[in-house]
Amino acid sequence: MNGSEQQGNALAFACLIVCRMDEKIMGRNALIKDIFRTIKKEKKRFFSIMLITALGVAMMTGLTAACNDLRVSADAFYDEQYLFDIEVSSTLGLDDDDIEALASLDEVSAVEGGYSKTVYVDVDGVHESVTIYTLGDEINLPTVLEGTLPQEYDEIAVTESYLNDTGKQIGDTLTFAETDLEEDEDAVFADVEYTITAKVLDPFDVNNREGSVSFRASTSDEYTFFVLPAAADTDIYTTVYLSIAGADELMYYSDEYNQLVNDVKNKISSTLKEKQQQNRYDTVYGEALAEYNDALEEVLAEIADAQQEIDDGWEEYQNGLDQLNEGKAELEEQEESAYSQIEDALAQIESGYDSLETAKEQLDASAQELENGATQLAEAKEELE
Repeated sequence: MNGSEQQGNALAFACLIVCRMDEKIMGRNALIKDIFRTIKKEKKRFFSIMLITALGVAMMTGLTAACNDLRVSADAFYDEQYLFDIEVSSTLGLDDDDIEALASLDEVSAVEGGYSKTVYVDVDGVHESVTIYTLGDEINLPTVLEGTLPQEYDEIAVTESYLNDTGKQIGDTLTFAETDLEEDEDAVFADVEYTITAKVLDPFDVNNREGSVSFRASTSDEYTFFVLPAAADTDIYTTVYLSIAGADELMYYSDEYNQLVNDVKNKISSTLKEKQQQNRYDTVYGEALAEYNDALEEVLAEIADAQQEIDDGWEEYQNGLDQLNEGKAELEEQEESAYSQIEDALAQIESGYDSLETAKEQLDASAQELENGATQLAEAKEELE
Protein backbone atom coordinates (compact mmCIF):
# COMPACT_ATOMS: atom_id res chain seq x y z
CA MET A 1 0.00 0.00 0.00
CA ASN A 2 1.47 3.36 -1.06
CA GLY A 3 1.43 6.61 0.88
CA SER A 4 -1.55 8.14 -0.93
CA GLU A 5 -3.71 5.12 -0.15
CA GLN A 6 -2.70 5.28 3.51
CA GLN A 7 -3.58 8.98 3.64
CA GLY A 8 -6.92 8.24 1.99
CA ASN A 9 -7.75 5.53 4.48
CA ALA A 10 -6.76 7.76 7.40
CA LEU A 11 -8.92 10.58 6.04
CA ALA A 12 -11.85 8.21 5.63
CA PHE A 13 -11.42 6.92 9.19
CA ALA A 14 -11.27 10.48 10.54
CA CYS A 15 -14.45 11.38 8.64
CA LEU A 16 -16.16 8.32 10.10
CA ILE A 17 -15.20 9.38 13.64
CA VAL A 18 -16.40 12.94 13.03
CA CYS A 19 -19.70 11.63 11.68
CA ARG A 20 -20.23 9.42 14.73
CA MET A 21 -19.36 12.30 17.05
CA ASP A 22 -21.87 14.46 15.26
CA GLU A 23 -24.44 11.72 15.70
CA LYS A 24 -23.68 11.52 19.46
CA ILE A 25 -23.83 15.30 19.81
CA MET A 26 -27.09 15.42 17.91
CA GLY A 27 -28.42 12.52 20.00
CA ARG A 28 -27.28 14.23 23.18
CA ASN A 29 -28.92 17.47 22.13
CA ALA A 30 -32.08 15.56 21.40
CA LEU A 31 -31.91 13.96 24.84
CA ILE A 32 -31.44 17.34 26.50
CA LYS A 33 -34.35 18.79 24.57
CA ASP A 34 -36.48 15.82 25.55
CA ILE A 35 -35.53 16.30 29.23
CA PHE A 36 -36.48 19.98 29.20
CA ARG A 37 -39.69 19.15 27.38
CA THR A 38 -40.54 16.58 30.06
CA ILE A 39 -39.70 19.05 32.84
CA LYS A 40 -42.05 21.64 31.32
CA LYS A 41 -44.83 19.10 31.11
CA GLU A 42 -44.24 17.61 34.64
CA LYS A 43 -43.13 20.62 36.67
CA LYS A 44 -44.75 19.46 39.96
CA ARG A 45 -43.27 15.99 39.73
CA PHE A 46 -39.84 17.38 38.84
CA PHE A 47 -39.74 19.82 41.73
CA SER A 48 -41.05 17.13 44.12
CA ILE A 49 -38.26 14.78 43.09
CA MET A 50 -35.74 17.60 43.33
CA LEU A 51 -36.98 18.47 46.87
CA ILE A 52 -36.83 14.84 47.98
CA THR A 53 -33.32 14.57 46.58
CA ALA A 54 -32.29 17.76 48.34
CA LEU A 55 -33.71 16.47 51.64
CA GLY A 56 -31.91 13.17 51.18
CA VAL A 57 -28.64 14.93 50.48
CA ALA A 58 -29.16 17.19 53.52
CA MET A 59 -30.00 14.19 55.72
CA MET A 60 -26.98 12.28 54.49
CA THR A 61 -24.78 15.31 55.02
CA GLY A 62 -26.14 15.79 58.55
CA LEU A 63 -25.69 12.14 59.48
CA THR A 64 -22.18 12.15 58.10
CA ALA A 65 -21.33 15.30 60.02
CA ALA A 66 -22.96 13.94 63.19
CA CYS A 67 -21.03 10.67 62.91
CA ASN A 68 -17.81 12.58 62.39
CA ASP A 69 -18.60 14.79 65.39
CA LEU A 70 -19.36 11.73 67.51
CA ARG A 71 -16.09 10.15 66.48
CA VAL A 72 -14.21 13.34 67.28
CA SER A 73 -15.97 13.58 70.66
CA ALA A 74 -15.26 9.93 71.42
CA ASP A 75 -11.64 10.36 70.40
CA ALA A 76 -11.30 13.41 72.68
CA PHE A 77 -12.95 11.52 75.55
CA TYR A 78 -10.68 8.50 75.08
CA ASP A 79 -7.59 10.71 74.98
CA GLU A 80 -8.72 12.62 78.07
CA GLN A 81 -9.31 9.42 80.04
CA TYR A 82 -6.17 7.72 78.65
CA LEU A 83 -8.24 4.74 77.63
CA PHE A 84 -6.23 1.63 76.83
CA ASP A 85 -5.41 0.64 73.26
CA ILE A 86 -4.86 -3.08 73.90
CA GLU A 87 -6.13 -5.29 76.71
CA VAL A 88 -4.17 -8.45 77.50
CA SER A 89 -5.71 -11.20 79.62
CA SER A 90 -4.93 -14.80 80.46
CA THR A 91 -6.77 -17.71 82.06
CA LEU A 92 -3.78 -18.21 84.38
CA GLY A 93 -3.51 -14.52 85.24
CA LEU A 94 -0.59 -12.18 84.60
CA ASP A 95 2.34 -11.16 86.77
CA ASP A 96 5.12 -8.55 86.87
CA ASP A 97 7.23 -10.59 84.45
CA ASP A 98 4.49 -10.23 81.82
CA ILE A 99 4.31 -6.48 82.44
CA GLU A 100 8.08 -6.12 82.01
CA ALA A 101 7.95 -8.13 78.77
CA LEU A 102 5.14 -5.98 77.34
CA ALA A 103 6.82 -2.77 78.45
CA SER A 104 9.98 -3.77 76.59
CA LEU A 105 8.23 -3.29 73.22
CA ASP A 106 9.21 -0.05 71.51
CA GLU A 107 5.64 0.55 70.33
CA VAL A 108 4.24 0.48 73.88
CA SER A 109 4.28 3.78 75.76
CA ALA A 110 2.58 2.69 79.01
CA VAL A 111 1.69 -0.60 80.70
CA GLU A 112 -0.46 -1.12 83.78
CA GLY A 113 -1.73 -4.24 85.45
CA GLY A 114 -5.23 -4.20 86.80
CA TYR A 115 -7.63 -6.27 88.83
CA SER A 116 -11.28 -6.77 87.95
CA LYS A 117 -14.05 -8.99 89.24
CA THR A 118 -17.79 -9.35 88.76
CA VAL A 119 -19.69 -9.42 92.06
CA TYR A 120 -23.23 -8.62 93.19
CA VAL A 121 -24.86 -5.91 95.27
CA ASP A 122 -28.33 -5.73 96.76
CA VAL A 123 -30.54 -3.14 95.07
CA ASP A 124 -34.08 -3.11 96.47
CA GLY A 125 -33.75 -6.76 97.46
CA VAL A 126 -32.42 -7.85 94.06
CA HIS A 127 -28.86 -9.03 93.42
CA GLU A 128 -27.50 -6.85 90.62
CA SER A 129 -24.18 -7.58 88.92
CA VAL A 130 -21.34 -5.10 89.18
CA THR A 131 -17.80 -5.06 87.81
CA ILE A 132 -15.08 -3.78 90.12
CA TYR A 133 -11.96 -2.26 88.56
CA THR A 134 -8.82 -0.95 90.20
CA LEU A 135 -7.76 2.63 89.58
CA GLY A 136 -4.68 3.11 87.42
CA ASP A 137 -2.01 5.79 87.47
CA GLU A 138 -1.76 6.47 83.74
CA ILE A 139 -4.44 4.43 81.95
CA ASN A 140 -8.27 4.24 82.22
CA LEU A 141 -8.79 7.25 84.45
CA PRO A 142 -12.48 7.76 85.35
CA THR A 143 -13.99 11.24 85.16
CA VAL A 144 -14.91 12.50 88.62
CA LEU A 145 -18.36 14.08 88.58
CA GLU A 146 -18.57 14.62 92.32
CA GLY A 147 -16.37 13.88 95.35
CA THR A 148 -12.81 12.55 95.32
CA LEU A 149 -11.29 9.30 94.15
CA PRO A 150 -10.59 6.62 96.82
CA GLN A 151 -7.52 7.12 98.98
CA GLU A 152 -7.89 4.06 101.25
CA TYR A 153 -8.41 0.38 100.52
CA ASP A 154 -11.97 0.46 101.94
CA GLU A 155 -13.11 3.44 99.83
CA ILE A 156 -14.92 3.10 96.53
CA ALA A 157 -16.07 5.21 93.57
CA VAL A 158 -19.40 4.39 91.93
CA THR A 159 -21.29 5.46 88.81
CA GLU A 160 -24.27 7.80 88.78
CA SER A 161 -26.66 5.00 87.83
CA TYR A 162 -25.93 3.13 91.10
CA LEU A 163 -26.60 6.22 93.19
CA ASN A 164 -29.83 6.89 91.32
CA ASP A 165 -31.09 3.31 91.67
CA THR A 166 -30.23 2.93 95.36
CA GLY A 167 -30.72 6.48 96.63
CA LYS A 168 -27.27 6.42 98.21
CA GLN A 169 -25.03 9.46 98.44
CA ILE A 170 -21.34 10.15 98.82
CA GLY A 171 -20.33 9.18 102.34
CA ASP A 172 -22.68 6.21 102.54
CA THR A 173 -21.40 2.64 102.73
CA LEU A 174 -22.02 -0.50 100.72
CA THR A 175 -21.20 -4.19 100.95
CA PHE A 176 -21.25 -6.97 98.41
CA ALA A 177 -23.92 -9.63 98.42
CA GLU A 178 -23.43 -12.63 100.73
CA THR A 179 -23.18 -15.02 97.78
CA ASP A 180 -19.91 -13.57 96.59
CA LEU A 181 -16.58 -13.12 98.20
CA GLU A 182 -16.78 -15.22 101.37
CA GLU A 183 -17.37 -18.49 99.48
CA ASP A 184 -15.54 -17.57 96.27
CA GLU A 185 -12.17 -19.32 96.05
CA ASP A 186 -11.18 -16.97 93.20
CA ALA A 187 -12.14 -13.82 95.08
CA VAL A 188 -10.04 -10.79 94.14
CA PHE A 189 -11.28 -8.05 96.45
CA ALA A 190 -11.70 -7.99 100.22
CA ASP A 191 -15.22 -8.45 101.53
CA VAL A 192 -15.36 -5.34 103.71
CA GLU A 193 -17.65 -2.38 104.13
CA TYR A 194 -16.73 0.26 101.53
CA THR A 195 -17.31 3.99 101.87
CA ILE A 196 -18.50 5.83 98.74
CA THR A 197 -16.16 8.78 98.07
CA ALA A 198 -16.93 9.75 94.47
CA LYS A 199 -19.44 9.68 91.64
CA VAL A 200 -17.57 8.98 88.41
CA LEU A 201 -18.08 8.43 84.71
CA ASP A 202 -16.96 4.97 83.63
CA PRO A 203 -14.29 5.29 80.90
CA PHE A 204 -15.07 1.75 79.69
CA ASP A 205 -18.77 2.52 79.06
CA VAL A 206 -19.22 5.03 76.25
CA ASN A 207 -22.84 3.96 75.71
CA ASN A 208 -24.32 5.51 78.83
CA ARG A 209 -27.66 3.92 79.75
CA GLU A 210 -28.80 7.08 81.52
CA GLY A 211 -29.41 9.01 78.27
CA SER A 212 -31.99 8.82 75.52
CA VAL A 213 -29.76 6.49 73.53
CA SER A 214 -28.74 3.19 75.11
CA PHE A 215 -26.89 0.44 73.33
CA ARG A 216 -25.78 -1.58 76.37
CA ALA A 217 -25.77 -5.30 75.76
CA SER A 218 -28.20 -7.40 77.81
CA THR A 219 -25.27 -9.44 79.15
CA SER A 220 -23.29 -6.46 80.43
CA ASP A 221 -23.02 -5.74 84.14
CA GLU A 222 -25.42 -3.28 85.66
CA TYR A 223 -22.90 -1.09 87.48
CA THR A 224 -19.18 -0.30 87.61
CA PHE A 225 -17.15 0.40 90.77
CA PHE A 226 -13.55 1.56 91.22
CA VAL A 227 -11.23 0.81 94.15
CA LEU A 228 -7.54 1.11 94.88
CA PRO A 229 -5.18 -1.76 94.00
CA ALA A 230 -4.61 -2.13 97.76
CA ALA A 231 -8.14 -3.56 98.02
CA ALA A 232 -7.09 -6.61 95.98
CA ASP A 233 -6.18 -9.75 97.91
CA THR A 234 -3.90 -11.12 95.18
CA ASP A 235 -0.72 -10.13 93.37
CA ILE A 236 -1.77 -11.81 90.11
CA TYR A 237 -3.25 -9.33 87.64
CA THR A 238 -6.48 -10.28 85.89
CA THR A 239 -5.79 -7.85 83.02
CA VAL A 240 -2.92 -5.78 81.63
CA TYR A 241 -3.67 -2.57 79.71
CA LEU A 242 -1.37 -1.11 77.04
CA SER A 243 -1.08 2.34 75.52
CA ILE A 244 0.54 2.50 72.10
CA ALA A 245 2.96 5.29 71.25
CA GLY A 246 1.43 7.68 68.73
CA ALA A 247 -2.08 6.19 69.00
CA ASP A 248 -3.43 9.35 70.65
CA GLU A 249 -2.54 11.29 67.50
CA LEU A 250 -4.78 9.05 65.38
CA MET A 251 -8.56 9.03 65.23
CA TYR A 252 -10.16 6.11 67.03
CA TYR A 253 -12.14 3.82 64.72
CA SER A 254 -9.99 4.96 61.80
CA ASP A 255 -8.23 2.49 59.54
CA GLU A 256 -4.86 3.91 60.52
CA TYR A 257 -5.58 3.40 64.23
CA ASN A 258 -6.88 -0.13 63.69
CA GLN A 259 -3.83 -0.96 61.59
CA LEU A 260 -1.48 0.35 64.31
CA VAL A 261 -3.26 -1.67 67.00
CA ASN A 262 -3.29 -4.80 64.86
CA ASP A 263 0.43 -4.45 64.11
CA VAL A 264 1.23 -4.31 67.84
CA LYS A 265 -1.11 -7.24 68.53
CA ASN A 266 0.61 -9.29 65.85
CA LYS A 267 4.01 -8.40 67.28
CA ILE A 268 2.92 -9.44 70.76
CA SER A 269 1.56 -12.71 69.40
CA SER A 270 4.67 -13.47 67.39
CA THR A 271 7.36 -12.41 69.88
CA LEU A 272 5.94 -12.65 73.40
CA LYS A 273 2.81 -14.76 73.51
CA GLU A 274 4.21 -18.28 73.52
CA LYS A 275 7.20 -17.41 75.69
CA GLN A 276 5.17 -15.60 78.34
CA GLN A 277 2.48 -18.26 78.30
CA GLN A 278 5.10 -20.93 78.90
CA ASN A 279 6.75 -18.86 81.64
CA ARG A 280 3.41 -18.29 83.33
CA TYR A 281 2.54 -21.97 83.00
CA ASP A 282 5.87 -22.97 84.48
CA THR A 283 5.37 -20.54 87.36
CA VAL A 284 1.84 -21.72 88.12
CA TYR A 285 2.84 -25.36 87.65
CA GLY A 286 5.87 -24.88 89.89
CA GLU A 287 3.81 -23.21 92.60
CA ALA A 288 1.15 -25.90 92.35
CA LEU A 289 3.81 -28.63 92.42
CA ALA A 290 5.45 -27.06 95.47
CA GLU A 291 2.06 -26.86 97.21
CA TYR A 292 1.40 -30.46 96.20
CA ASN A 293 4.76 -31.60 97.56
CA ASP A 294 4.19 -29.70 100.81
CA ALA A 295 0.72 -31.19 101.13
CA LEU A 296 2.09 -34.62 100.27
CA GLU A 297 4.77 -34.32 102.94
CA GLU A 298 2.17 -33.26 105.47
CA VAL A 299 -0.08 -36.15 104.49
CA LEU A 300 2.80 -38.63 104.63
CA ALA A 301 3.82 -37.26 108.03
CA GLU A 302 0.24 -37.59 109.24
CA ILE A 303 0.09 -41.12 107.83
CA ALA A 304 3.38 -41.97 109.60
CA ASP A 305 2.05 -40.52 112.85
CA ALA A 306 -1.18 -42.45 112.43
CA GLN A 307 0.76 -45.64 111.67
CA GLN A 308 2.89 -45.08 114.75
CA GLU A 309 -0.25 -44.59 116.81
CA ILE A 310 -1.64 -47.81 115.32
CA ASP A 311 1.59 -49.67 116.11
CA ASP A 312 1.62 -48.30 119.64
CA GLY A 313 -2.00 -49.23 120.08
CA TRP A 314 -1.38 -52.72 118.72
CA GLU A 315 1.54 -53.16 121.09
CA GLU A 316 -0.63 -52.00 123.97
CA TYR A 317 -3.29 -54.43 122.83
CA GLN A 318 -0.79 -57.30 122.71
CA ASN A 319 0.51 -56.37 126.15
CA GLY A 320 -2.99 -56.21 127.49
CA LEU A 321 -3.83 -59.52 125.87
CA ASP A 322 -0.74 -61.12 127.44
CA GLN A 323 -1.69 -59.66 130.81
CA LEU A 324 -5.21 -60.95 130.32
CA ASN A 325 -3.94 -64.43 129.51
CA GLU A 326 -1.61 -64.34 132.50
CA GLY A 327 -4.42 -63.19 134.74
CA LYS A 328 -6.70 -65.83 133.30
CA ALA A 329 -4.08 -68.56 134.02
CA GLU A 330 -3.52 -67.20 137.52
CA LEU A 331 -7.25 -67.07 138.04
CA GLU A 332 -7.57 -70.66 136.92
CA GLU A 333 -4.77 -71.68 139.33
CA GLN A 334 -6.43 -69.76 142.14
CA GLU A 335 -9.73 -71.37 141.21
CA GLU A 336 -8.19 -74.84 141.32
CA SER A 337 -6.55 -74.05 144.67
CA ALA A 338 -9.83 -72.73 146.01
CA TYR A 339 -11.65 -75.83 144.84
CA SER A 340 -8.96 -77.96 146.51
CA GLN A 341 -9.29 -75.99 149.72
CA ILE A 342 -13.05 -76.32 149.58
CA GLU A 343 -12.75 -80.05 149.07
CA ASP A 344 -10.32 -80.27 152.02
CA ALA A 345 -12.67 -78.24 154.14
CA LEU A 346 -15.57 -80.45 153.14
CA ALA A 347 -13.47 -83.50 154.04
CA GLN A 348 -12.63 -81.93 157.39
CA ILE A 349 -16.29 -81.18 157.96
CA GLU A 350 -17.23 -84.74 157.20
CA SER A 351 -14.44 -85.96 159.50
CA GLY A 352 -15.72 -83.60 162.20
CA TYR A 353 -19.22 -84.98 161.74
CA ASP A 354 -17.80 -88.49 162.18
CA SER A 355 -15.89 -87.44 165.32
CA LEU A 356 -19.01 -85.76 166.60
CA GLU A 357 -21.01 -88.92 166.09
CA THR A 358 -18.37 -91.00 167.91
CA ALA A 359 -18.26 -88.47 170.75
CA LYS A 360 -22.04 -88.55 170.92
CA GLU A 361 -22.00 -92.31 171.11
CA GLN A 362 -19.35 -92.12 173.85
CA LEU A 363 -21.40 -89.52 175.65
CA ASP A 364 -24.50 -91.68 175.41
CA ALA A 365 -22.49 -94.63 176.79
CA SER A 366 -21.14 -92.47 179.62
CA ALA A 367 -24.64 -91.29 180.40
CA GLN A 368 -25.80 -94.84 180.46
CA GLU A 369 -22.96 -95.74 182.80
CA LEU A 370 -23.83 -92.78 185.02
CA GLU A 371 -27.41 -93.86 185.03
CA ASN A 372 -26.36 -97.41 185.89
CA GLY A 373 -24.03 -96.06 188.61
CA ALA A 374 -26.84 -93.99 190.07
CA THR A 375 -29.03 -97.05 190.14
CA GLN A 376 -26.31 -99.06 191.81
CA LEU A 377 -25.74 -96.17 194.23
CA ALA A 378 -29.41 -96.14 195.12
CA GLU A 379 -29.46 -99.84 195.65
CA ALA A 380 -26.34 -99.62 197.79
CA LYS A 381 -27.92 -96.87 199.84
CA GLU A 382 -30.96 -99.05 200.41
CA GLU A 383 -28.77 -101.92 201.43
CA LEU A 384 -26.81 -99.63 203.74
CA GLU A 385 -29.93 -98.41 205.38
